[in-house]
Amino acid sequence: MAWIGGAGAGLMARAEQLDAEEAVWWALVMASAALPVAVGAVALPVIEGDRRLGWLLRASGCSWPARVAASAVVLVAVGAGLGALAWASGALVAGGSASAAQAAWLVALGGAVGACAVRAGAWAAGVDGGSGRVVVAMAGVGIGAFVALGTFGPVGVAVVAAAGGAGALALAARREAA
Repeated sequence: MAWIGGAGAGLMARAEQLDAEEAVWWALVMASAALPVAVGAVALPVIEGDRRLGWLLRASGCSWPARVAASAVVLVAVGAGLGALAWASGALVAGGSASAAQAAWLVALGGAVGACAVRAGAWAAGVDGGSGRVVVAMAGVGIGAFVALGTFGPVGVAVVAAAGGAGALALAARREAA
């Protein structure tokens, strides 16, 4: 999905002959739809893996906030990597309109979406039909990212990152479920 979203943004930039600055916003808008789907696919397995190994992690003295932080690091890294993949596919299709600034914004958006996926995965973990919950939560992340980018432009990535960070912090502050 990240590859397709980036290629769609690159195609838009090439067809409309956008300069590098204009192409940044379009790439972010396309990625706000594609990245939540791509990151959401790994959110539940990461959180479920932690949940299944919870007994071992507790026995080895790993705290709940450390476990949430570890899940966040994994999902933020996956999101950032998928953001880089979206940029690479867009650069391949668009050619001259792809820039280093666009790459940085897409990696940042991917990381922010990954941070949001921590809370989405935790909401879905341990529930029958949990994958449906992840889809709903990540659709909300995509809509929120789209609105933030439409309202604030590329700086809307900071809004998505703040929402993801707040969700992860709230999860870390919560007492671990038995």
